[in-house]
Amino acid sequence: MLSAIRALSIYLIIALLVVTTTVVLTIRILPINGTPTETSTTQLHGLILSLQFSDNGSASWIVSGRWKVDINYDINGVVPQSIKNLNVSLGMISADGLVTKKYSLSDFKESTASYDKQTHTATINGTLRILMGTQAIDNVRTTLKFFERSIITIRLDPSKTNNNFGDTPIYGVKR
Repeated sequence: MLSAIRALSIYLIIALLVVTTTVVLTIRILPINGTPTETSTTQLHGLILSLQFSDNGSASWIVSGRWKVDINYDINGVVPQSIKNLNVSLGMISADGLVTKKYSLSDFKESTASYDKQTHTATINGTLRILMGTQAIDNVRTTLKFFERSIITIRLDPSKTNNNFGDTPIYGVKR
């Protein structure tokens, strides 16, 4: 009987801790005018797996890699307010398997952001740095799109990259 009471007490304490923690984590601070001011930061990361196509429509490069980014969302955790710490590592191999390249994308500087409520898609424009070995290309115009926090597309300005990535976006999925 005593062990049953102890077990019940332990379950009640755990349940109380879970409820208290949940309440504390979901409390929002409202300023005097009643508008929420907090944002929530979420780190998203995942894999890159994409095909880049040539002008004639045939696959020219197979792209793989990893990506991660910190996104500050609005108070409801839906609309991205800003992003930081974008890091992308890419490995590319030609469709015939003869040529390989490695790239790093970083130092993203956001210029504009929008959110489409119908498609649940965030579009963030800015510039970033591409590193290819020891050679860097700075201020590459970039459009990032986030679909439902599950898919990312990265579109790089082909005029700054000598069309190395083609004119199609690089696709990644959240892991």
